Amino acid sequence: MLPDCADAGLEIGASAFIIRQWFINPGFTTIEKIIGPIVDYIQIGLSFFYIYGCISNNYTSLSTELVFLGKYLQAPVLTYFYVTSYLQGTRHDMFNVSFALLKQIFNVLDSTNYYFHIVDNIIALLALI
Repeated sequence: MLPDCADAGLEIGASAFIIRQWFINPGFTTIEKIIGPIVDYIQIGLSFFYIYGCISNNYTSLSTELVFLGKYLQAPVLTYFYVTSYLQGTRHDMFNVSFALLKQIFNVLDSTNYYFHIVDNIIALLALI
């Protein structure tokens, strides 16, 4: 919810954590460990593209658009991650379920706010009152 380039790289740590959880969780199958973190790898790559654009002053709105679209792509995968992990034997890890749910909520809200300027519109509406 920060302006362009002010939050460059903010998603990298969270995506790296989710990737790690796919691999260390003994309950996930090999195919899940291969396919599951693909969107997080994409998000990390897009974030580095975004960071590079901000640092080199070759910034384009394309890099921002791609990062926010990547966040939307993560939402269904995170849903799979926490739904199949919650109370599912060796997959169950309450911290990971909570973290994935909060990451999903943040990603969707952040992307939606970027595209539709919800926070700015609410502030403008409140200013009219």
